[in-house]
Amino acid sequence: MAASSGSDRQVRFHEDCDEADLTVTSSVDGVCQICLKQASRYTCPRCNLLYCSSRCYKDERHSDCSESFYKENFMEALGDADVRKEDKDRMLEMLKRFEENNPADSDEDDDSCGGDDLAERLQGVDLDADPEQIWERLTEAERAEFADIIKSDNLNLLVPHWVPWWTNHVRELIKEVEDLQSCDTPPDQFQAVPETIGNIPRLSDILKNREPSPLIINDIINVIYSYTLLMRFYNGEVSDFGVEIAQNLLMVSEALSKNRNYGSLEESIHSAIENITKVMKDASGSRLECLQDTTHILLGRCPSQPLEYVTGALSDCWQIVSVAKKNLNRESSDKALQKQLFACKKKLEFHLAWSIAFPEVFRVTAVDVQCLYKSMLKDQKLADDAQLMIERKKRAPSGKLVEEVT
Repeated sequence: MAASSGSDRQVRFHEDCDEADLTVTSSVDGVCQICLKQASRYTCPRCNLLYCSSRCYKDERHSDCSESFYKENFMEALGDADVRKEDKDRMLEMLKRFEENNPADSDEDDDSCGGDDLAERLQGVDLDADPEQIWERLTEAERAEFADIIKSDNLNLLVPHWVPWWTNHVRELIKEVEDLQSCDTPPDQFQAVPETIGNIPRLSDILKNREPSPLIINDIINVIYSYTLLMRFYNGEVSDFGVEIAQNLLMVSEALSKNRNYGSLEESIHSAIENITKVMKDASGSRLECLQDTTHILLGRCPSQPLEYVTGALSDCWQIVSVAKKNLNRESSDKALQKQLFACKKKLEFHLAWSIAFPEVFRVTAVDVQCLYKSMLKDQKLADDAQLMIERKKRAPSGKLVEEVT
């Protein structure tokens, strides 16, 4: 929660705060105008109502004002020119799923809809041009569901939960790595592991008489970690984004885009974190989770197939780049990007060849990645604790500003 010093602080709501930016008011301004019991802490930016909590903000007596806030968010989300059509469709899919799971509620809440299916009510409505019409055709329950998602600051609820294929292991393998989070999803609910590409050249044919560097493992970790960051961000829906995801892969992984060689595991990880923070800040929030993902991939499904997940992840990167290159050949004259994508495919083929030549390295590196995860988790906790202490000090009441002179 960000706050500036002084008595007129601006705060952004997260857990127990459901609106946009609000002005924190002193208790001397009076009691909450809804419950008439607690001291007022906030002022509604629309009607200047004084209230003490999100519960009072959402009270029936203030519903006209709070309803307009959620409606504006809905309009903005559907009307924003920068929002992809796929995202708008997901919002409506979410509402439709809610209606299917709660048919009675939907019918009772809005008789004007006559119980019609959501698809029928939205038939003929232009998602890009008519957000007002969409809002008017939603039932009260559907509007409330959308409002809950806006209030929770968790738009991930708009899309189905994706379970990464690389978290599927035999139990014995998970026990080998301390603090590695396991997944209880039934095996038949995982996506298939990406198929390893064919015709991978032998490493000796690529290098000729040169010795392979043992530091290549750091470059491969940079690629795999970058891949998991993007897969988490796109919720596993790689095929829907074509050229975009390939370009982002190149921007995040300098091992692919700049042929960069890393001297250490830490350097390869922090390089990807730095780059994704620059180009896709929202995706950087999963940086710790993706370290665990990288460990999962390095372990493989089971001891008898130690390379299955490594070659699967690298092959998936190869397919992403390959599809993007084909699309560019048909749709674009960007020769520089086409050349970069071609070089990227060759680099991934080299990484695959190196992996096959040195399969024993990955289990050892999995432990190193997990150690880095625990170190970064500890640093993150210290930073969070320090931030919390700063915020508490800012919220703490100040001492007397004026003393009576006798």
